[in-house]
Amino acid sequence: WLATLCGVRFERKPVGVFPDPNSETAEAYVTSNAAAKPKDSLFAVTVTSIEDDSPNTKLITLVVVNDKSKFAFRPGQWVDFHAPGVLKPGGYSIASSPGRFVKDATFQLAIRESRSSHCAHWVHEKCKKGDEAKVRVGGKFFASALDLEHPLVLVAGGIGIAPILGMLQTFLEEQLGSNPGDTTKQKVRVVLLCSTKNPQTQPMLPEIL
Repeated sequence: WLATLCGVRFERKPVGVFPDPNSETAEAYVTSNAAAKPKDSLFAVTVTSIEDDSPNTKLITLVVVNDKSKFAFRPGQWVDFHAPGVLKPGGYSIASSPGRFVKDATFQLAIRESRSSHCAHWVHEKCKKGDEAKVRVGGKFFASALDLEHPLVLVAGGIGIAPILGMLQTFLEEQLGSNPGDTTKQKVRVVLLCSTKNPQTQPMLPEIL
């Protein structure tokens, strides 16, 4: 009924993602696949801010230091995050839009506390403004320009809201950034469904509301 409500027609098989960038298997996945990725795809980044987004989630803002013109991502993609002094990278969804990066060369990651991830431990216990790290863009789960031209039902749970927000922000930028007098551009409806066990620990709650 949601598809009918939003006018969505499934004409092709939806694109999925494996593994979930925020799952316990993501760290092992990005590590095992690192050898297959070119070393020059690693980009140096600097932490410009880190804040408590929720009791168990940190929101960090990163600026790309070098080769900014070569760095690019699509809404919903994630990065292999290489923290200094940590052997294995962590996989984290980009929680901001490509449009934001175009403006100021920054992007955001929402990183949940995890006992099994040394990378997440570094972010929560050691990370501070001015620290340097490295990232590599990856992931086949993203919204294309064509996707954003059609009605959408976006579904997320908990920390899984991060990539969905990147898509939603891009959608809003496209819709609100268009010429108000342009009657030829079709307005598209989007429905966001977010499930959480505890609203007090839900990451990025103000953005959802």
